[in-house]
Amino acid sequence: MAPGLRERKKEATREALIEAALELFATHGFDATSVDQIAERVEVSARTFHRYFPAKEDVLFPDTPLRLELVATLLASDDGTRPVLEVLCAAATELAATLATDPRRQALRFRIIEGNDRLRAHNLRASEEIADRFAAHAATRLGLGRRDRLPNLLGQWSLGVLRTAHRRWLADPKLDIVEEVRAGFVILETVEAATTDTTTKRSRKR
Repeated sequence: MAPGLRERKKEATREALIEAALELFATHGFDATSVDQIAERVEVSARTFHRYFPAKEDVLFPDTPLRLELVATLLASDDGTRPVLEVLCAAATELAATLATDPRRQALRFRIIEGNDRLRAHNLRASEEIADRFAAHAATRLGLGRRDRLPNLLGQWSLGVLRTAHRRWLADPKLDIVEEVRAGFVILETVEAATTDTTTKRSRKR
């Protein structure tokens, strides 16, 4: 069912706020740009801005909650019949596909984040949440503790593959980011034995 007029207007306002914020951050810097300036550019009030984004930095991470929900849903659909790395790769490729939209905006957003310590810290926290989801699922599948070494490494490796694919795609948008993720997981297949050998699993705890 297609969204109604009200929903379309709300989405248009949200997109306009994101675009205005990116342009102002790129021109004046994140710290020097106020919520009032962003709102004024879109001809809405600061109060309206905060209906969409609780804080100024949230306008740079508009899809983080949806991506976390996507990862959770994809991992929850695992029926236990596939190798762990295959499951993680499938979830990572689905997530990567959501990143491959509007290379210009993504590159601009990335430059703004990388140029500000506060935003980099915010981005790191969001990324770590994704890694934690992968790690928790791997721990459950492998029958290991959440603090054990192997599932945490799998979570960080999965995140590393995603980051590498994203950076390579930003540098060259002609690349297929999904194939980049798959290629990264091919490299990680050397750890497949450690995810299926029960003897190795027990020896690698903590």
